[in-house]
Amino acid sequence: MKSKTLLIIGILINIFIWTNSLMPSNLSSSQSGLIVNLIYPVFKNVFDVNTFTTVVRKLAHFTEFMFLAIIFSYYFKSINIKNPYLITMIYGLIVAIIDEAIQTFIPGRAGLIIDVLIDFSGVITGVLVVFIISKIRLKHINNN
Repeated sequence: MKSKTLLIIGILINIFIWTNSLMPSNLSSSQSGLIVNLIYPVFKNVFDVNTFTTVVRKLAHFTEFMFLAIIFSYYFKSINIKNPYLITMIYGLIVAIIDEAIQTFIPGRAGLIIDVLIDFSGVITGVLVVFIISKIRLKHINNN
């Protein structure tokens, strides 16, 4: 049951990522604009609005790929796959490459290598989070 739930959540995150990539630039920008308008006043003395918008958009890429990696790391561990972290990183990189490739076909969008790197850094972070949590749990279990 746990494995199926993790897989479904992972697939939904994957669909969310690719669906966002299918949005034309004006829709994607307006979506980011909602978040920017909400929190920019807190950061207006630190960033100009264009820089802040870019930061928000890149953090969104990073975060969604981090969650994708967390879910798929736990999924691959739950089905006892050999090298779950490596498989998760390969899967995450493939998703990131496809994500950017999709954007090359969308008006006003571009597939950027830097975005693949940002996405993949989110994947690596997600894998590290699961790895560290797993080591802490194992240490806790061994101490009891």
